[in-house]
Amino acid sequence: MVDCTPALFKTFEALKDVPEDQLQWLIDQSDCLEFADGDVLAEPGNPIKATYFIISGKVRLYLPIGGVKREIGDFKQGEISGYLPYSRAKMGTGYSVSVGASQLMIFPKEKAPEMIKNHFELTQALVHVMTNRVRTFTALQQQNEKMLALGKL
Repeated sequence: MVDCTPALFKTFEALKDVPEDQLQWLIDQSDCLEFADGDVLAEPGNPIKATYFIISGKVRLYLPIGGVKREIGDFKQGEISGYLPYSRAKMGTGYSVSVGASQLMIFPKEKAPEMIKNHFELTQALVHVMTNRVRTFTALQQQNEKMLALGKL
């Protein structure tokens, strides 16, 4: 198991400019856990309860599209998934499944108000992750809709 340290999280592109004291606060509020191949981290319709920092391994995201569970991408080492500050998302829309052994740090959503109030750079970094994810997800959704429409023709 890799130790969760500020130096480790400085290797995450999204967190590289966050001060070490804020990263240490994040670590202190979180749990570092290991998952086995096939472990399900999230399912559609379940509440989004945490932010997931991928320390090692990979988490695959599937969305139910047209009654079929479709793979839409992977979150890899150094990426962040789950709840993000100021997100309006309350419920999961897809499945998140560990691919092989993986290690994640899990930050509970209930701690977000304290983070937003006291840790500006950390909050700013996670909001940036959210805005990038919204852009990527919107483009992916539009592409999937086009492919479904083409399939109907």
